Amino acid sequence: MIIGFSHLIFNTLQVEEVISDLVNKGYSLDFSEIGLPNHPYKKRLLGDYNETHDIHLLRHKDNYDVEIINHYSSSKTVQDRLHLDGDKIVTVTIPNDKRAIETEFWTSLGLKVNRGGVYLKRPVPAWDIEIQFVESSASLTKQTLDLSGFTSIAFITKNIKRCKELVSDKTSWVSETFSLEVNGNSLSIALMKSPTGVIIELIEI
Repeated sequence: MIIGFSHLIFNTLQVEEVISDLVNKGYSLDFSEIGLPNHPYKKRLLGDYNETHDIHLLRHKDNYDVEIINHYSSSKTVQDRLHLDGDKIVTVTIPNDKRAIETEFWTSLGLKVNRGGVYLKRPVPAWDIEIQFVESSASLTKQTLDLSGFTSIAFITKNIKRCKELVSDKTSWVSETFSLEVNGNSLSIALMKSPTGVIIELIEI
């Protein structure tokens, strides 16, 4: 089961510009890691794989934390699946007629159903998240971590293995669990895709 929401991930080559824009919106830079190893297990989720990437975590007392990543990718494709609305709602665009299987996947991880989507409500407000599904008949971009814009949603869990078991027959792809040193902490991480291809990062604490 997921304990709570951690942060949204935003990929860009224009790091300074995006950080400046977020700071103007009330965010503050928590930490930066330059030249962080890019684990080979992520190759399946990258159009251009580089051995390192840079990350910058920005926090906001009234909004979702955002991790700015630079994968140094040549891709100029802008993602069209994840969007952060001004009223603290993450909008996820899904293909028509896929709402039921997408909802089942998220509820298997511990989220609850609300009108139009799913949500987490936790004793720690920073762990809450609301996701709204929007169906589309358009041809949607295949999700990778090096598209421009929001590319994935990170959650925290006490047991990655159990999370994988809960959605083993529902996820469209899941990585092996790997370790990463970030900001002085050793983290266990796994990546998976929802039935419609939304990328999720699991961080074990």
